[in-house]
Amino acid sequence: MNDMPRAPRNRNPDPDADLEPNPPDAALRADEAPAFDSPVRLHFHHYRKRLVDPDGLSVKAVIDGLVAAGILAGDTAEQVKEISHSQSKTGPQEAERTIVTIRPI
Repeated sequence: MNDMPRAPRNRNPDPDADLEPNPPDAALRADEAPAFDSPVRLHFHHYRKRLVDPDGLSVKAVIDGLVAAGILAGDTAEQVKEISHSQSKTGPQEAERTIVTIRPI
């Protein structure tokens, strides 16, 4: 009888997937980014290999990160007046990415 333990068959041996790799252009650090304390409009342009349904685009974590980094004063309806999305298809060798545009009102 073999005493070697067997790996569970339903486990993925690979580490967690990197769902959206870092784009080649560097993001602003919090100390370089402008702080917005007045109401803003946010626009998210998504570059994807495969376009998604508009109701499948979620940016809650991104907005929470903008608040945590001190870029936005908050994520209330008084601070974030409008959120819009657009998306484009990338080429097969291009990285997927999301560009955030913040416009003060």
